[in-house]
Amino acid sequence: MTGWTPGVEYPFVFRERTYLIQTPVIVYRVRWSNSKKAVTELSLAVSTDTNVTATSTLFRWPFSNVYRDQRVCWTAEVSCELREVVERGVFGFLQTPNNTHLYGLGVSHNAPYRDYDEFLGAVQANQGVNADWLIPAGKTVSEFHQA
Repeated sequence: MTGWTPGVEYPFVFRERTYLIQTPVIVYRVRWSNSKKAVTELSLAVSTDTNVTATSTLFRWPFSNVYRDQRVCWTAEVSCELREVVERGVFGFLQTPNNTHLYGLGVSHNAPYRDYDEFLGAVQANQGVNADWLIPAGKTVSEFHQA
């Protein structure tokens, strides 16, 4: 299942600090098991489009813990009903304290910040991620869905 959520202001926890981050539009893909009633895989990307369509261009998740192919680095299967996927899967991942795994210049973003604290501080101060800091994922929403 693929969907999207509008950008929201969300608390990101990194080390001992909490940053209020305005996220870009989040595009997610989940693999949900009916037999397990669980999210078995979650992938995240972002879009600069306000109204996301099948042809919207995607960008890499600019924060930490998401691989180049958009899969999240998260070991847990999330037990939930299908109607709870966004709340328990997507926002459950966002509630997880951040680390620097899979974060970095040229890896997750093109911002002028190497240190994750500085990056999160700049995103908070800017009230969002500058569009020129985003790295194209090389996929549309339709291609992301089919991957």
